[in-house]
Amino acid sequence: MKKNIYLIAAMLFSLFYQSQTYTYQWAKTGGAVNGSGSIGFNQSDDEHILDIAVDNQNNSYYITSMYSSSPLLDGQPVTNYGGKDIVLFSTDCMGNVRWKRTIGGGSQSENTQKIVLDNNGGLYLTFGVGNTSSGGQYLPPRFGDNDALPQLGNDPFQAGPAFRFGFLLKYNTSDGNLVWRKDFQGDVNIQNYAMDFSPPLIDSQSNIHVICGFQYGTHLNGMITVPSTYNTIQNYQYYVVKYDTAGNIVGTPSLLPIAGSTNFRIGYLNWMYDEANSRYYLAGSRNTEGSGSNGNALSYNNVPINNSGFLLAFSSTNYNELWRREFVTSASQGFNFIYGLKKDPTTSDIYLSGKIGKSTNTVSFGSDYNFTSPLIGSISFVMKLATTNTSSNIIWSTSPTSLSDGSTQVGM
Repeated sequence: MKKNIYLIAAMLFSLFYQSQTYTYQWAKTGGAVNGSGSIGFNQSDDEHILDIAVDNQNNSYYITSMYSSSPLLDGQPVTNYGGKDIVLFSTDCMGNVRWKRTIGGGSQSENTQKIVLDNNGGLYLTFGVGNTSSGGQYLPPRFGDNDALPQLGNDPFQAGPAFRFGFLLKYNTSDGNLVWRKDFQGDVNIQNYAMDFSPPLIDSQSNIHVICGFQYGTHLNGMITVPSTYNTIQNYQYYVVKYDTAGNIVGTPSLLPIAGSTNFRIGYLNWMYDEANSRYYLAGSRNTEGSGSNGNALSYNNVPINNSGFLLAFSSTNYNELWRREFVTSASQGFNFIYGLKKDPTTSDIYLSGKIGKSTNTVSFGSDYNFTSPLIGSISFVMKLATTNTSSNIIWSTSPTSLSDGSTQVGM
């Protein structure tokens, strides 16, 4: 199925009576001839722009996935190593493609979600990929012109670097060349290669923050050893890890009281750092769209998250939970999602966006707020919250209350 990627830049032309008219300056297309076989849009499988970052020179940076069937960007061929790869590329402010970089290998398990910039020529992303190079059908995953994982051997139970799955990568913003690659794991095999990881964050000191979840083994350059009880992909031991811009681990990785597994790698969980107030936030869902359930088991400090959509705040110094909110409804539990999480640049207020799965019952978000839309189904929302170290308060929330055809049923 052909599913193209479109990049569109718009300039605000006029604003009258709260209506906006845009004049489009440029547009670019990309993608492969054949994409995923699913009908409609699927966040995990389809080609789409995963993230955009803009530097202090007004250059833009994008990450997307592309399949192997004649992938193009702005009409020009894109390197593919087999299956579905991740493509990192940059444009100037007029939409001219400055460079492009393919990351990945023959597997279709590549995972990345966000780009962060240090505005000093560095671009960072976390990346996961399964190595399927055994037997020579696929190339080993590749990260740079001269940087790739080793070829898999014939013994899947022999631990080594070829099975490593999770990485922190730094690229030059000027040309897209790889600066360094940091492997999160030690030597692993087919039994303990899986791991979980968050997108990267960057603070005012240019330290990169990542949450990593590991199966058993010795990881992070020998700094941690995870017990043998962590032996499934539904149960990881989680740490906060900080790196400097040279790729060195800063301080000691900190154990987090997270149990279970998250949806970081497939884009259904956001995390954010409020540096001024020493708070981290997690916001998202335990499940994926179409699953119809509450998703993976997940708890913080031994307190389970019971519902699909949630917002959790915890200290960035001692990692104690500060407060949480969950969507609660007597039906359609698996249809509550938080897609966007942003902080006000001057206050401690935060913004959420997503959708709720509403049947005839009331949907609450915490003990002090109920959604009251007359619509039934999958309803989009945006809200603003005031936050402290002990609580949050919903300042406002908006969601649609009617449909153009007069009906009340919204598709799930």
